[in-house]
This record gives sequence, C-alpha cells and structure tokens, in this order.
Amino acid sequence: MIAINVIVETALVVAAAVLFAAALRRGGPAGRMMLSAGHLSVLMVLALQINSVWLTDLDTWVWNWVDAHRGSRGLRELAGHTFNFIGKPFHVAIAGVVSGTLLAWRARSPLRAVVVIGAVGIGAIVEQILKAVVTRSPDNLAKLGEGSPFDMARVAEFAHSYPSGHVTGAATLLGTIAVCASVGRSRRVRTTWAAVVVLAVLFVAALALYVRAHLFGDVVGGMFLGATIVAAGSALISRSGAASVGRERLP
Repeated sequence: MIAINVIVETALVVAAAVLFAAALRRGGPAGRMMLSAGHLSVLMVLALQINSVWLTDLDTWVWNWVDAHRGSRGLRELAGHTFNFIGKPFHVAIAGVVSGTLLAWRARSPLRAVVVIGAVGIGAIVEQILKAVVTRSPDNLAKLGEGSPFDMARVAEFAHSYPSGHVTGAATLLGTIAVCASVGRSRRVRTTWAAVVVLAVLFVAALALYVRAHLFGDVVGGMFLGATIVAAGSALISRSGAASVGRERLP
C-alpha cells in the first residue's frame, strides 16, 4: 500500500511539473487548462500527504508561530467576526450571483455569470467532497499537540478540515471576477486585478490561521483548489473573449 502511494504521489508531482512547464510554453486556452490540471495535481499530492511528517511539522510550526503573535483579545474577536461573516455560504452565493450578473450584463453574454456562479458552486462542492474523504489520523492529530499550545479540545475539528472552504470561496469568487473583468484589457490592468486577488486570498488565508479555524495545509489546499477552478474558467472565458472584446472596451 505504501509503495502504491509513493508511486501515485511521484506520478502526480511529475505530472504537475510537466503541466506547469507546458502551460508556460503553450499559453492560450489550452495552456490555461494545463495550468488547471497542474494545480489539481498539487492539490491531490497535498491530500495524500496530509498525515506525512513534513506536513504535520509544518502545520504545527505555523500554528505555534501564529499563537505567539495573536495580539490583543479585541483584535482576536474582530478577526473572528470578520472571518465568520465572509465565510457564510449565503454571503458568498449572493456575491457570486450579483457580480456574475453585472459582468454578464456588461459583456452582453451570459457566459460571465455562468463562469462566476459555476466556479463558486463547483468550488464548494469539491471542497466538501475532499473534506469527506481526506482524514487526518488520530495519531497525526495527537502529534500536533506534542510540546505545543495546540488546543487538544478542538483537535477533532481538524480531522476533516482539508481544504479550507473560506480560502476556496475567496479564490474562486475573486479569481473568476478578475478573469471576466480583465478580458481584453491592458497588461497593467490584468496585473492589477491579479495582485488584488492574490492579496485578498492571502488575507483570508491568514485570517483562517489567526482565528484557529484551519491548519496551514488546509489553507494551501484551498488556494490550489481555487486556482484549479479559476484557471479552467479562464480557459473557457478566453475562448469567447475575442468576440466580446470590442463590446467590452471603454470608449
């Protein structure tokens, strides 16, 4: 069994490297689909490695570092309220529907709405599936508390916490909005959108760690799941982008 896991993980790592290299070289919709497949491969590797020594040690180190820099009680409460608000499925769904509708109206094409709303929905479904099948073992969870201030009373919460739904939702929602809004725009505009999305997703990931809702591996998994879906959505949008660029340009 161990040998089979090693073979599968090695194959996924090699596949990810090949796909990323091919995506950089190919470009266009095909390159974006390769990029999506590469992110998916990394997501699966992390899932298979969830109980590994290196990932457990990394989770524990980040947990302890954050615990030592958590600040005042007021700041922790504010962070907790903010995290709970942005993570409510209803709020994410409303944001997806509204933004998707506005982008579709602006482009005079329902595809924008389909991509944004579909990305958020698919991300939520896949995240729940992964949480159901990816399990941190009791032994692994016990190691997280050895010699650290890890809250063992909450340790069971992290048995099925991979990947982070908050990070996945932020990445899919903001990423697909950025993709749709930057079609046909200049490189500077596209770069600005990308920077905003990256900073926003990093903020949500840091918030998840700060309020102790997730371990480091969870938020990284959420990033790769979001990137997988956004890259696929970008490939779909880019196929139809040429026909709508003229309509989307500002006068």
